[in-house]
Amino acid sequence: MNENLNLIEKLKNVPKGTKLWSPICGDCYFQKIVEGSCSPIVCTAMLVNGSYGTIYFTEEGLYFNKFTDGGC
Repeated sequence: MNENLNLIEKLKNVPKGTKLWSPICGDCYFQKIVEGSCSPIVCTAMLVNGSYGTIYFTEEGLYFNKFTDGGC
């Protein structure tokens, strides 16, 4: 992984709803950046049951949830 990667800078002017892609959830949609958070990149993605849920990524692009964190 590139240590200098900062997705906050790349996403700061991206419109809400922009389609992104992650290896862990496939298509996901950018929602917002939460300044000062350990997982500031907020997206939505389709869950296993077919509904949409919120997922969080760090500024380096790592997946984060309240139970565990890991690379995406």
